[in-house]
Amino acid sequence: MKGAGRLSLEILEIEKGGTNQAASALRRVALSALPGATERVEYALLRLGDRPERINVTVQLAGDGEAASSVSVRPLRFPSENLIRIPSLYRGEISEATRANPPVTVGIYKNVTELDDPHDTALADPFALVNGRALEAEPALLKGNWFGDGSSLSATKTYPSLPCWIELTLPAKRVISHIVIAEDPALARAEPVAVDAFVESRETRPGLSDFERRQLRRGFWLGVVKARSGEHPYTVHQLAKPVFTNKLRVYVLGGHSSITEIELYGAPPKPVATAAAEKGER
Repeated sequence: MKGAGRLSLEILEIEKGGTNQAASALRRVALSALPGATERVEYALLRLGDRPERINVTVQLAGDGEAASSVSVRPLRFPSENLIRIPSLYRGEISEATRANPPVTVGIYKNVTELDDPHDTALADPFALVNGRALEAEPALLKGNWFGDGSSLSATKTYPSLPCWIELTLPAKRVISHIVIAEDPALARAEPVAVDAFVESRETRPGLSDFERRQLRRGFWLGVVKARSGEHPYTVHQLAKPVFTNKLRVYVLGGHSSITEIELYGAPPKPVATAAAEKGER
């Protein structure tokens, strides 16, 4: 880049219009290069809504100068679809069938201490964490000021209660290999963050019946992630080894409780998936 010009990049998402509604344009990415920069590489996450029609990418040079630029868009690949997202919640709606049998149950908790008032709570909506609205301000989460025991409907807190944790319970055990934690870009980061998975083992003593072998013996919380937040509000944690579980906890140990979305991904190993497909199982 030469001269005093300013180079900028803007990506707009054009949504499909709903019933009796015109299409709308939403700014998803906005970047700019400093004047006089000789060479610079910028990375950004392009996250689309639930009804994209097309995207418009605009690179513009304002002022005197010359610049050369290139833009590449690549998909972020995971081994499966998001296992816990409830798509209808993106628009604030949920069907009765989904409400009766959701893909995940979400709870938000904090550690109540003598220095805090357990009856002065800010009531947040835990299901806002799985509605697909990552990297966006989430009013239902009260800017990270999460609630405690839910004993009050007051929303008077102006600070996050830390440490706190989110508990995710799936209706059945799934193989989890990737955990994504997205935060509100306008808020301070959660730091550090830890994730535990509840792992259960089966009876292996000799002389047991088939029924006894299928019974769960005991379980324990296994630490699968412990990391400090990076600069980007969308962090992908690939587990060192996939876990087979239906319950996870995401702990916010310090910083700010700015998490607005959690995503889980995973797929069974290929031999298991092939055998299940041959049997007609999911």
